[in-house]
Amino acid sequence: MKSIKLILCVFLALTLLPAAAWSQTCEPATLVECNQLYHGDNSSGSSTHGTSGYPGDCTGWEAEGPEQFFRLDLPADMLVSVIMTPDPSFDASLAVLPSTGTDCDATVCIEGSDSGNPETVTFSGLGGETYYLSADGWGASSHGPFTLEILCSCENTADEDGDGVFASSAECSYGDCCDSGTESVLGCDATTAPDIYPRADEICADGIDQNCDGVDPVCPYCDPDSNVITCDSSVTGPAAVASTQLVNYYDCLLYAEPGPEVAYTFTATHDGDVRIRLTSDSADLALAVIPASAMCDGAACIAGADRVFGPGTESLLVTLENAQDYFIVVDTWDMALGNYSLIIDCAGCADGDEDGHADIFCGGDDCDDDDPDRFPGQTETCNEIDDDCDGLTDEGFALESDPSYCGDCYTACGVDELCDLGACNTECTDPRQDCGGACVDVTVSPQHCGACDQLCEGPHALFLCVDSNCVVDVCDAGWKSCDENTLGCETHTDEDEGNCGNCGVVCSDYANGVPECRVGRCTLGACDEGYGNCDNALSNGCEAVLASDNNHCGICDNECDADRVCVLGECSDTCPDGQSVCSGACIDVTSDPRNCGGCGLVCNLANVSEPGCVDRECVVLECDSGWGDCDDYVANGCEETLGTPEHCRDCDHVCEYNFAQGICDTEAGTCSMGPCLPGHTDCNESDIDGCEINTGADEEHCGDCVTECGRLESCLNGICIVTCDDLDDDGFADATCGGDDCDDANRDIHPGAQELCDGWDNNCDGATDEGFDIDADGFYVCGEIIDCCDSGDENAMGCSEATAASMYPGAVEECGDGVDQDCNGADLECDCPDADHDGFEDATCGGDDCDDSDPTVHPDAVETCNEIDDDCDGFTDENACDEGGEGCGCATSTNGAPPFFLLLLGLLLGLGRKRRA
Repeated sequence: MKSIKLILCVFLALTLLPAAAWSQTCEPATLVECNQLYHGDNSSGSSTHGTSGYPGDCTGWEAEGPEQFFRLDLPADMLVSVIMTPDPSFDASLAVLPSTGTDCDATVCIEGSDSGNPETVTFSGLGGETYYLSADGWGASSHGPFTLEILCSCENTADEDGDGVFASSAECSYGDCCDSGTESVLGCDATTAPDIYPRADEICADGIDQNCDGVDPVCPYCDPDSNVITCDSSVTGPAAVASTQLVNYYDCLLYAEPGPEVAYTFTATHDGDVRIRLTSDSADLALAVIPASAMCDGAACIAGADRVFGPGTESLLVTLENAQDYFIVVDTWDMALGNYSLIIDCAGCADGDEDGHADIFCGGDDCDDDDPDRFPGQTETCNEIDDDCDGLTDEGFALESDPSYCGDCYTACGVDELCDLGACNTECTDPRQDCGGACVDVTVSPQHCGACDQLCEGPHALFLCVDSNCVVDVCDAGWKSCDENTLGCETHTDEDEGNCGNCGVVCSDYANGVPECRVGRCTLGACDEGYGNCDNALSNGCEAVLASDNNHCGICDNECDADRVCVLGECSDTCPDGQSVCSGACIDVTSDPRNCGGCGLVCNLANVSEPGCVDRECVVLECDSGWGDCDDYVANGCEETLGTPEHCRDCDHVCEYNFAQGICDTEAGTCSMGPCLPGHTDCNESDIDGCEINTGADEEHCGDCVTECGRLESCLNGICIVTCDDLDDDGFADATCGGDDCDDANRDIHPGAQELCDGWDNNCDGATDEGFDIDADGFYVCGEIIDCCDSGDENAMGCSEATAASMYPGAVEECGDGVDQDCNGADLECDCPDADHDGFEDATCGGDDCDDSDPTVHPDAVETCNEIDDDCDGFTDENACDEGGEGCGCATSTNGAPPFFLLLLGLLLGLGRKRRA
């Protein structure tokens, strides 16, 4: 694949965690074919978190994000390259898993990539085999839309033209259609062969089928009658007439633009500058200007703009010729144009108010070209006008809290007043605080965050205050906050090779060159000494070896004559001793794996990362990661996949266990026991004897390691089966033969049956009629021993709700209380009654209660002045009616005189009345 626009990055490995070794189901998967482009989104893929990790040699990281699976059925042996290009918002991971029937196992991943975006995986596939492509993500939040390109080419055939693509064969039609120069392909000959191969850049109408699709496309691509645009006008898109991926490369743009485009026809009205401005808030667009006479040939592009990575505004100021027609092309790197606006200004953007800024409507930046006091950079004042043309009015003036501009630009609070929510008050309302006369909510104010005058500040950032804490709102263009310990945007991602365009995006190394970050995009910097980037491509780095390249001898484009070769950067007539001329270069055919034993004899060995040549014979120096040369036969290369139970650490390392699957940890190169075979279990937790117990038939380990069958049970298919009969067919075996049915002749009696008040143990729990003791005294109204009073409604002597709990067979009987406590049908007669129930028996029958009809009269009573012997001591009112006391009809004197004297005084007065009469 040619130059790509996304930033290539490599994450530095910190710790390689052991990969999880388990199986997953890859089906259902999206069926894909060779040499096609597909769109996917693993946010809701066919599997979600199905695999948390792949072996370290496969991707090198834990891949915990959701994945989407694609299925590739190869018709022949082919070299396959899979390119996953995600949205830049997530970190992608790509892995290739072989089919193992219905499941695919992450531990046998044959190739993977988690080194940056895009992800590219190349592997040698076998004809007739199925491979699953796992489009994954590094973290749980790493998912989103992406494109997946499947590039296939033949393998194990010749590559005579040296373009890196093997020739087609009868078994594989995806190869190079022009390899020897003699094939019947449009324009194919020995000269053009290296430029003709699948997916090569097609040049229209040159009589050559560069990309092997059988067609030489017709020029032009643009239609001069469609989408006409005129001076000082603007259009919105996408337009109705749009072509699709017809112009991929423009000489005036840094990157390829493979997405769809719209061409507008424009006729210049004068000689001079024309400003073109393209704006989109949803798509990454580019501008290109091509003379109409070139008919949309990208090589004839005279001006282009693709400076903004992602949505934004692209602007061009291009010099055009009067009355000439031009195509103004709106192109996109992505697969969708999105919405945009295109503005053409032919007036050269006049500055009507002479403030140094041209009118915004012709491509300038002056929002009011009639007012010289309004232009970008002007100081903003509180006047309800956008003075500095930034789209904001009166920014910087806190109308809700500033006492000089309280509520509007023209209201100032008094000397002793505060501005609170745009109104002048004497105090601030909660939660706002008085910060120099302004009522400020310190939980949200960046100028007073958490406390008055506590300013949120840091490098290259605008801040918000959230819950009294400063947080970055927006970073300055080209800056990011990559260090969590620094408040602000401290990293210049426009030029930081370790954070290029975004935090953590590391510019990958280029072959023989130094990576460099320019305007947030990784590119090639200086070449290593002795190398040159002579094809101006980034993908292959500094590809030219200046010391020996006949086309670039010493410096780029310094081509040696046909009869000379490049030796140590100089064109020479002869090669050094021991070397031969092969394809114009001096080669040692005894040790060069690309010319082993003769010119053009390439040691192309399957799954060999480092082939060698020793004494004119090919040898295997190093296999591809995960492959081994187990048969020591050079011709088939490294033919066995390592990391499998059959070849774990190396060819002879086999993972075998008794009645269990073997699992190989490819990162550690160690074996471990995997799942037991059906019907077997590892009960002693030892790998030595594997899964030693047959839990399907072992009565001491039936179904698992801890279940032991009962005395009368057998283990059948991992389940303990009761062997005694169930005579009453109620589902419970007779207790007499080891079951739990306490009455196997009655099908209504068994464990779990409803207990009835019938004198039987209905539920076989060893208790009878439980649950029917209403008064909770331990006796029931049913059964052998019947409670005569349970609910209080029974016809028993003295039975009521109050006495029910004390009435049951065997209860202590109280004599003479009218209650049959012991349920024998009668109340116990007393020898000497206590009729008034005061605890003392009648004195007439030997007791000591002198009045057994009055419960207040008994030996323990307190004597009161009532002319009654209350305490049964034979005395009445003793010590109860003494001097100063009450009772016995005596009243208490008001002056303290004894009652006797009062009585005597009354008698004397009575006698006196008699005498006077």
